[in-house]
Amino acid sequence: MSKAFVGLTLADLEAELDEALRKSGPAETECEGLRGQIAPIKQMLEAANNRASALRDRIASLRREIEQRRTPRAEPTVTDHALLRYIERVHGIDMDTLRRHVLSSTVREAIRLGASTVRHDGLDYKIANNAVVTVTAVKKEGGANKPHRLTRAQRERLSGEHDEFDEIAEVADA
Repeated sequence: MSKAFVGLTLADLEAELDEALRKSGPAETECEGLRGQIAPIKQMLEAANNRASALRDRIASLRREIEQRRTPRAEPTVTDHALLRYIERVHGIDMDTLRRHVLSSTVREAIRLGASTVRHDGLDYKIANNAVVTVTAVKKEGGANKPHRLTRAQRERLSGEHDEFDEIAEVADA
């Protein structure tokens, strides 16, 4: 006999059993109802967690963007590509014509012969990987190295279309 039931008669135990059985039905029903609510609540909790996570990510992203925009930056620049497109499109300079003049028959032949530098018409053409990579004015002894500008006669001899080179010279002089 269990100590919890000492002093109770059989009738008392049976009455208490009936009472516990009567109360257990609604408690079991309540438990089942609550168990049925667990799955939808878990889904709602997961959706809320996902929204909160997405908002935390958005907040972090916004803070980074704000910080980046507040941070002083270097002075804005213009890339060589943008400058070439500007010269070509705004000033109407034909870059292909300029390329043909840089890659004259003299320069082209020197490249074919394996030259690394070609001196032609007062300019040094530096060659690398079968391409002209830069052009500099020939340095004069004892004097400053000034930018080389073609004379009108040189421009006419090179192109036969001096108007285009006059425009280039005007832009360069401006």
